[in-house]
Amino acid sequence: MNTDSRSTNVIVDELLTKINGQRLECDLLVSLFYSSATSSRRFSVCEPFPSAFKSPTGSKQFDNILESLNTLPPLSLLTTKESLYQLPTESLKLLDFIVNNNNNDFTVKLIDYKEFERETLYLEDLLEHLKTSQLPSKVFRFNYDPTVKEKNAEYDRLAKQFGTLFGYHGSANDSWNNIIRGRGFANQYISETCLFGHGFYFSSDSKVSHSFVKYGRWWDKSEFGDRVGCLSGCDIIDTDQTNRGIKVSPATSPLPSPRPTVYTEEDKELPDHYILSKIGGHIRVKYLLLFEDRSNSSGSSQTIPSPTPTSPGATTSSSPAVATAPAAVSIFTRISQWRPSPLSILVFSFIIYMAVLVFVGRSQPKKKPTKPLYFQSRLEL
Repeated sequence: MNTDSRSTNVIVDELLTKINGQRLECDLLVSLFYSSATSSRRFSVCEPFPSAFKSPTGSKQFDNILESLNTLPPLSLLTTKESLYQLPTESLKLLDFIVNNNNNDFTVKLIDYKEFERETLYLEDLLEHLKTSQLPSKVFRFNYDPTVKEKNAEYDRLAKQFGTLFGYHGSANDSWNNIIRGRGFANQYISETCLFGHGFYFSSDSKVSHSFVKYGRWWDKSEFGDRVGCLSGCDIIDTDQTNRGIKVSPATSPLPSPRPTVYTEEDKELPDHYILSKIGGHIRVKYLLLFEDRSNSSGSSQTIPSPTPTSPGATTSSSPAVATAPAAVSIFTRISQWRPSPLSILVFSFIIYMAVLVFVGRSQPKKKPTKPLYFQSRLEL
């Protein structure tokens, strides 16, 4: 149903239910849209675009979009009918489009980190004291409705037929609204100079893709802060159009029996944990991990063009689906998050002990040497 055909009362009631029931999920959707609408690539990445903000000729009116976004308060202040009715009409329409659009073919839900850890074995091979810098602030899970869009039904059919792989992908914040709600992983934007071939890069090892998380522009009224980085966990259909390194195992296999693990020459050319998918329609975002950057609260940052991709989480900088630069995490954040291991504490204590011994030894006054007794007796004779 088109937003314009619904009454203001209906829109307010639906928004009230959604915000009071899933405020953080709504915050995520608004923030992703904000990142795309304020991007230097906004004309390509801000998709889908609300028809109410298009000119009669069909051009996107971003000035009106930004004006409406700027009038929105934090969602925690929009929990009553009165607060929603006080919004300007255009802002109410935009919030409805982002949060409560009936054309959405997915649902999003905030889940507990431990639940995500159990489902994916996230960071299972990492020592506890080394996990801190890669622990997400929030984890969201997406579910897709095959009855709303044909592409979802087609994906489910292929996933059942061929099975899936699971991989992580880091990208710029302005890409995710389009990936999740718009064009998805769009093939037409893949660079022709990818190191291991044409396609989208993932890694079954989250630590590899985490280096491609970009902390950047985010809704400044979000409860997550105004600088956030995103890492996705994706299901990738395991057809002959997908290559995988020799340490990548299938996440799901076709029934009744799993497909034999056969690695082609293209597979063997990839690094062990890499996944290369050549078809964007074979990729689905299942999880989105948010990492809050509390070290810099100065506001939003400019989007910086990314280099040609050569690793998981990397594609061309002109793509509305992905971006590639490593995360610019403050050195002070890394220091504050560091947790010493028992061995490092022992080594450090030993070094301090030896330094103290050396210092004490040097600080003692030197005694004047005495002559041997037998030498003194000979002089007295």
